[in-house]
Amino acid sequence: MLTVLLASAVVIAEPASNDSNDGSIFASCDGYAAPTRKVDGMTKATWLWGLAAGTSDIRRSESISLGSNGSTACEKALADPLLLPDYWLRRANLLQARALHAFVAGDSSLALRLLDESDGIGAAQKTETFEQSLGLGNLAIRAFILGEMGKADAARATAARMVALRPWSTSNLRLAGVLVDRLESVEVAQRHARERLKFLPGNAGLLAISLFE
Repeated sequence: MLTVLLASAVVIAEPASNDSNDGSIFASCDGYAAPTRKVDGMTKATWLWGLAAGTSDIRRSESISLGSNGSTACEKALADPLLLPDYWLRRANLLQARALHAFVAGDSSLALRLLDESDGIGAAQKTETFEQSLGLGNLAIRAFILGEMGKADAARATAARMVALRPWSTSNLRLAGVLVDRLESVEVAQRHARERLKFLPGNAGLLAISLFE
C-alpha cells in the first residue's frame, strides 16, 4: 500500500465524489470500507450484509484520488460516529491517509502534523505492533515529504529511523534507500546502491540499469 501511495503522491488525480450517506467517505480517504458497530472495516470487515465478519482483505480499493477532495473525505470520516473509540488503529490509518492527501493538495505542514497525530495514537497504545506497521509507514511518508520540502538532513535522519526499526527487512531497507537516494546526486546514489548489494542482492538488476542510464 505505502509504495503505491508514495508513487502516486506526485500527481493529483481527478476529484472523486465523496458521498457520506453510503459510507464512501472512508473508501475515498484510505481505501477501506466504512466501519460498523462490530468491525473497523480495515483489520476486520463484514460480508453478507453484516451477517458475517472476518479478517479484511489486505487489498484495499485502488480508486483513491489523492488531493483536496480526499482530504475532505478523511476529515468527514474522522468525525463520523461510526469510527468508535476502540477503532484506534483505523483512526491512525485515516490520519496517515489524510496526510498524503494534504501533501498532494499542497499543504506539507498540515501533512506532517497529521502524521504526528497518527503517531500519537500509536504511542498512547504502547504497542510495538503499531511501530512496526503504521508507525513505519508514517516514517516513510514523513521522509518523502521532508525531502520534497528541501529538508534533506531531516529526511535522511527519518529514513535512518526506518532502518533502525526493521534492519532485517529487505523491503524496508530498499524503501529507505530509495527515499535517501532521491536526495543525492547520481554518483552518490549509485555508490549507495553498490553498498546495499551485500544486504540486497536482488537489487543487482536495478543497479545495472542505473549504471548504464
